Amino acid sequence: MNLRTVLTNATVVTGYAKLDDCALYIDEKGEIGDIFNMRRLATKNLPPDTLIIDVDGAFVMPGLIDSHLHGIGGWGTEDREVSSILNMSERLADFGVTAFMPTVYTDVLEKMLDSTRAIVAAMGKEKGAKIMGVNLEGPFISMERVGAQNPEGVRKVDLKVFEQLIEAGEGKILCMTVAPELKGMRELALMA
Repeated sequence: MNLRTVLTNATVVTGYAKLDDCALYIDEKGEIGDIFNMRRLATKNLPPDTLIIDVDGAFVMPGLIDSHLHGIGGWGTEDREVSSILNMSERLADFGVTAFMPTVYTDVLEKMLDSTRAIVAAMGKEKGAKIMGVNLEGPFISMERVGAQNPEGVRKVDLKVFEQLIEAGEGKILCMTVAPELKGMRELALMA
């Protein structure tokens, strides 16, 4: 199987610039080995088995990362199903997303725990975008600024509830939305 590839006639987008009329060399390890202007293609000493793909001006860029996503394509974290999380992973890849953090809505505790467990169970089984970890939205948020969250799930800081969430997350909770003004938030932050 040929692993060396050159994408020609590409518009390469880096973190610093947009480069038109370029070629991008991918080595046998699947890593970008070189980016160069198409005028230099003929001067490159490429291995004879290198696959050349003309991308006809298409954008070539690093994958996108979505750090806050409740759902896509009819699947969501509120489904509390591993299959929904995995379907989200596959659908996101269609849009150039290579990694994401499924986000759990504030809801009654059992639903939040089940959603968190489903995300953790899906990790490592993705066929599309990689799951980086869990993003919890609440439940320790302000009732005055509940927004789209389920008010029934909003609660005062409760360290035992926090422990349950942490346990369900199995060390994979990377982000949590909280209201810092709530009484007991300092203690919660020290436990995180």
